[in-house]
Amino acid sequence: SYRDRCLSQDDDGRYHTLAPYWKHDLILTIPWKRLKLFLGVENVLDEDYQSEYGYPEPGRNFSLGLQAKI
Repeated sequence: SYRDRCLSQDDDGRYHTLAPYWKHDLILTIPWKRLKLFLGVENVLDEDYQSEYGYPEPGRNFSLGLQAKI
């Protein structure tokens, strides 16, 4: 996903322009009977970015899970 330049307000009420960024996420889902195994990768390219001024978002991270239908 792409986010263009935007303004973000800090704790003192000042505005700062945040740089635009691309963020790429992937998810692989494998269904099997009543189960669903998934593997996800967020921020695949390990970009440095901020959604709010002064709060950097995490780098590349992974998730693994299993979902069951009851």
